Amino acid sequence: MFKLLKNFKPIDCLFLAIILGLIILQVFLDLKMPEYTGSMVQELTSGGANTTFILKNGGLDAYVFKSKGYVLLDDGGDYLVV
Repeated sequence: MFKLLKNFKPIDCLFLAIILGLIILQVFLDLKMPEYTGSMVQELTSGGANTTFILKNGGLDAYVFKSKGYVLLDDGGDYLVV
C-alpha cells in the first residue's frame, strides 16, 4: 500500500482527495434524507402542507417547473401542465 502511495503523482493525490470528499458528501446526504422526508410526512399528516410546500422542501423551485412546462398554482398548491 505504501509503495502505491509513494508512486502517486500530485494529480493522483488531487483525484484521491476529490473522491474522498464526494464519498463523505454522499454519506452526509444519505443521513440527512430521513430528516427531510420526516418533515414532509409530518406536514402532510397535520394537514398543513400542499404540493408547493413539498416541492420547496424537496429543493425544487417554481423556475424549475416553468422551464419544464409546468405552472404552479397558488390555490391549493397543485401544478398544471401547460
